[in-house]
Amino acid sequence: MRIGKSNIFFMATRSKLIRSRKTKMNLGTRSSSWTSQSTKTTSLVKTLAQKKALAAKNSSKSTSTSQTLLEEIKKNYTSMETAAENAMKHLQKLLNTGESSLWGTEETEMATEPNTDKIQDEITEFVKAYNDMVQSLNEESGTINTMYKKQLHNYVITHKSKLEKIGITENIYGKLELEQEKLQEAETENLKALFQGENSFADKIVDRCEKIEENAKANLTSLNSATYSSLLSSYGSSGSRFDCEA
Repeated sequence: MRIGKSNIFFMATRSKLIRSRKTKMNLGTRSSSWTSQSTKTTSLVKTLAQKKALAAKNSSKSTSTSQTLLEEIKKNYTSMETAAENAMKHLQKLLNTGESSLWGTEETEMATEPNTDKIQDEITEFVKAYNDMVQSLNEESGTINTMYKKQLHNYVITHKSKLEKIGITENIYGKLELEQEKLQEAETENLKALFQGENSFADKIVDRCEKIEENAKANLTSLNSATYSSLLSSYGSSGSRFDCEA
């Protein structure tokens, strides 16, 4: 069969058009694929950037929280040390039996009367310092601090009846409550029974205050010299505050 020139031209043109369409379709598919890949890449970059920013924010927040916690502990141990010192200061004035004793002297030629007002003032100030010390112990848990708090409570319980006679009781938080009127009416002998002599209530409390003061100082030294991370590993994970050996 012979094919005319017009048919040959028609077939050539049709073949050219088909190739042109295929080329455009391929280009379109590649363009669509590239656009889709580009969109995915852009999205991934944005996600990574967001995660990086969030991590940086969380890291900064964590560091800030740790620093705040440690500053709070340092402040509390400073208060504990000061309160223990003040409690001892007032008790030692009450324990003093020398010439400047608040209880007076019984010597025949140089006999003096007890300075009742001053004694009551020292007892009142002792109770305030004692309560500040207990408050600090309550805020700082830890084995040693808990032990000191328990020992103080035991001393109060041992002398409970004598303390009640002069208007001092213990509340549920381990703090002392003082009834001023009862203190003012208390007999000197009842006051001396608590705040004079070896193994008296005052003598035992002074001994514990010395230990509490020493422990507070040791903690402050550690807090000021060690790094935040090492300190946090000491008490942060267990939920117990930092303390030293008794």
